[in-house]
Amino acid sequence: MSISEHSTIKTDFEKFFQGLSDEKKTKILVVLDYVLNYKSGDRVAHKLVEMDLWNELNELSKLGVIETTDGYHRDFKYDIVFINEAVVEFVQGFIERHLHPKFLEIDKIRQEIRELVTNNFRSALKLFEEITQYEYATTFTLSSEHSYDTETRDFGNLLSRQGFGYFIGYWTVKAATYYDEFIFREKPIDLKTLFLEIIKEEIKIKLSSLSPQERWCMFLRYVNPDARDEFFLANKSKFLPEEIRNAIKKIPEVKSKAFMDLFEPVLNQIKSKFSVTLRNIFLRDVHSLWNFSLFLALGDIQGNMYRIGSYKLNKLKEIDSTKFNEIMEYVDIFCREGIVLKDYGDLIIPTLAKEIFESETRGNIVESKIFSDKLDAETFICDLVAKAEKKVKIWDPYVNKSTLQLISEGMGSKQLEVRILASTPPILKDLPHFSERGIDIQAKVIYKKRGKQGDEKYDSPFHDRYLIIDDMKVWHFGPSLHGAGFKDAEMAIQLKKEWGETILELFEHNWEREKEKWEQRGWEVREFKIW
Repeated sequence: MSISEHSTIKTDFEKFFQGLSDEKKTKILVVLDYVLNYKSGDRVAHKLVEMDLWNELNELSKLGVIETTDGYHRDFKYDIVFINEAVVEFVQGFIERHLHPKFLEIDKIRQEIRELVTNNFRSALKLFEEITQYEYATTFTLSSEHSYDTETRDFGNLLSRQGFGYFIGYWTVKAATYYDEFIFREKPIDLKTLFLEIIKEEIKIKLSSLSPQERWCMFLRYVNPDARDEFFLANKSKFLPEEIRNAIKKIPEVKSKAFMDLFEPVLNQIKSKFSVTLRNIFLRDVHSLWNFSLFLALGDIQGNMYRIGSYKLNKLKEIDSTKFNEIMEYVDIFCREGIVLKDYGDLIIPTLAKEIFESETRGNIVESKIFSDKLDAETFICDLVAKAEKKVKIWDPYVNKSTLQLISEGMGSKQLEVRILASTPPILKDLPHFSERGIDIQAKVIYKKRGKQGDEKYDSPFHDRYLIIDDMKVWHFGPSLHGAGFKDAEMAIQLKKEWGETILELFEHNWEREKEKWEQRGWEVREFKIW
């Protein structure tokens, strides 16, 4: 190209540019900047059509500033656009004089990006997710293979029209696979860093103003990022289905660690609530502690959750239907509080709940004993009773004659005070035999009878099984005392003083409660006392 032709292109372009509106000037500058500095190399397709800048590209082509040729990759044909070699230095200088100063007005740029983010928060959050989940290239060494959904692409195009960053399309070397890449402006300022700073600020604001339903759904998404709407509705906690449906529409779909770091304050709120809930459940019913530990043992770690597959539950049901039914009772208790979640036939325990469980139980269990067989369990119980100096208290709905014999064997010749809270009326006919031996034994049997005569069964207001020695040491048993050791992995744990004192207070409360109050709630009460 001759010098005169070169000069003509510059003159025509400058004259053309001067007659444009400010909005049009920005678009022309964006196209020049994009073609010269951001869309370069083989296998790279421009995205000016998607950015709604096709007219500007044509105008610059007619002026001779931009040229076009055909590019080929395997069976694909694409347009290669580039700045006319004769005016490259001129265009670069023009961009630096007319476009770059805009980005040096930091406060104004910050405000423009913030408006885009707040007006398109959901899609901006998706772009944030992409940026923080992958290592993006600010040059043309393409480092990741992925595509954007329509919502994210639309937001990227909004940024592109302001020159904040650009999409390019490219084909991979190893396979004829097409992908997109969004590249933030690097000069004269690092706009990716500014964008991340702004959106993190907006995320914090949004998270602080979540409704209780939205906060809960965000937690469910944190636990199970790929969950469908059915998962949210199956674990709606105390909210109405319609409240959950509305919340699902408003919360973002994010998985990156960067977002979860910002989500930490919300997680801490949920963690505090769970901590109080679990502590109350464990104190009210220590057997729940054993069952919760079993849930964790059955679960397989998957990200932020432990998943118990339905096949494991079905296998447990086949092996021991009684134990299965007991476990499912506790599943319902924990599910009502959102501590255990349901996912079709599977159960899910958030890792957050495991952390709380370990925190709450750490130091609260003084000692534990896993029974190898029934003889091991009986010997252990007798040894505990033998160590008592004044009192033995038994809180076990299913006390029977075998339980009484274990206590008697453990006592030997000692004279101990024995108090029993149970729900099995048949033991009342065995108690006189023990009192005749001089044992100070008293019992309170609280129950509801069901079934036909001769085949009676007894419901109990209690569930846990405790052996309390001298009002000092409180042992919790998974099975009833008389049944300990029958099955694998049955155990007993000694509770720390604080928990033990709570159990002792509850024992005394139930022991002293008037018969009439029990009867008002439909329970029958029978007592055995030595007068």
